[in-house]
Amino acid sequence: MAKKISQAKYYSILAKTSQKALEVADFSLENGGAIQLWDNAKAESQQWKLVEEEPGFYKIICRHSEKVVDVTIGGSCNGSWVHQWEYKGAPNQLWSLEECADGCFKIKSKLSGKCLDVVGMSAENGSRVQIWDDVDGDNQKWKLVEVRRFAAQKTVTKKAAGKAEKTEKKAASKKPAAKKNAKKSV
Repeated sequence: MAKKISQAKYYSILAKTSQKALEVADFSLENGGAIQLWDNAKAESQQWKLVEEEPGFYKIICRHSEKVVDVTIGGSCNGSWVHQWEYKGAPNQLWSLEECADGCFKIKSKLSGKCLDVVGMSAENGSRVQIWDDVDGDNQKWKLVEVRRFAAQKTVTKKAAGKAEKTEKKAASKKPAAKKNAKKSV
């Protein structure tokens, strides 16, 4: 694999055809929460960490729920849907990454060798994800884009800290006056 995957970072997993993000539907925290595509809002339910559990096989962990991408009922047939589930170390929860010539990846189930696949090649929000034989379709190719969440937060934090400091200074200058009024009314 030419592109190095960092186990310490989170990634948006984007469908090649639609650029929509792989996400846990409805911000679910429950086992069985559906995995689908949606416009990339950079939400935590759309951020994934890939942790190598065995040589060449990763568990794919959702930042929001801390659950992993899992093939429903340990399925290995074409059309088996994926959802999230707490990690049990089962082969239906482990995935290999096969880099394509265009820089995208095929994400393949350890259990079946089948690809993570967008149902019906859909580009609509809410499109479900399944496993399917590798047919080298673009609906089976995914871009991994590193999430750069903290750089933006630092900027916001600095601005917020500056506003908070100004507010504290104004409040501090008003406090003595409030104490004087409180003494007069006693």
